[in-house]
Amino acid sequence: MTLLLNLPYEILILILSYIEKSNTIIQFLLCHPSFLYHYNNNNDFWHDLCTLHHIYYRHPCNTWKEMVLSEEMYQVCPHFHLSLFEHLSHKQALAFLSNMNTNYRYICLHYHCDAIVTNQNIIDSQLECSHPIGLRISPYHLFSIECTFCNRQLGNNDKLPSEYYLIQSFIRAFATPLTLNLNLTFSLFHHRRMIELSVFNRPGWSYIIEKSWYDEWLRFLRGDQSYPPGILNNKILFKDNSDELKEDRKLGIHFELVNNASRYYIELLYIQSGKIISEYDLQALPSYCKLLHDIHLYQQQILFRPIII
Repeated sequence: MTLLLNLPYEILILILSYIEKSNTIIQFLLCHPSFLYHYNNNNDFWHDLCTLHHIYYRHPCNTWKEMVLSEEMYQVCPHFHLSLFEHLSHKQALAFLSNMNTNYRYICLHYHCDAIVTNQNIIDSQLECSHPIGLRISPYHLFSIECTFCNRQLGNNDKLPSEYYLIQSFIRAFATPLTLNLNLTFSLFHHRRMIELSVFNRPGWSYIIEKSWYDEWLRFLRGDQSYPPGILNNKILFKDNSDELKEDRKLGIHFELVNNASRYYIELLYIQSGKIISEYDLQALPSYCKLLHDIHLYQQQILFRPIII
């Protein structure tokens, strides 16, 4: 123990970085009062642990200590760097101003690389670079950020809030015009419209969306409006300071229904105030019987609803 107490901080933190369980780190801190006193509430200590794992981001509501103790540090992608945000406008131009007759594209997000694939039948390993982070855009992949080194899509795991927050922030920025280039704006919103139409027309309508925002979204999907809607204010559907829906809310007047794919896409790309809940969240409460009856009637009717072109 004396040897550990006398170790320089740089060596000690390096040793701890090789520990693969956060509980073991806590046990180490508890083995001597000096360690507990100096490091347990030391934000720099927990931050240094994360950086030694090449993790430089966290959810703004979480501390670096929480990042380690939740073991999120061991699970999030270490290859997605904040520096990728600095080259968003260039990557937008690469994705949406290239002369391509296809709705599919996979682009490398590395800042010095302009590699792009526009044929979804081409295996991704044939991309002319070896950088790990790429963005896939198509009516079926939405805006999907993938890491070839981690071999997975990033930001789709609710148990990794820091990664989800970072990927969501990047996608929202990427899907919003960052320059005054009208050609870029038109092309970007055209591709967004194609993706959102594909999402909108999928079956399974059970998620509750505030009516005026839904109507504006529909105008964008139909091409009657050039720009997508703004903030979704679902909060007005709920009781004050509560997650319970107001019993007097009516389908077609106060809210409309969307499918699960649309719910996922809206939460990913649009800013919301208030939760997006499902009809299934209401079924255990007798006060919503009339509302659920109206929803089920509507669901039967939309089985024959024409697809929006």
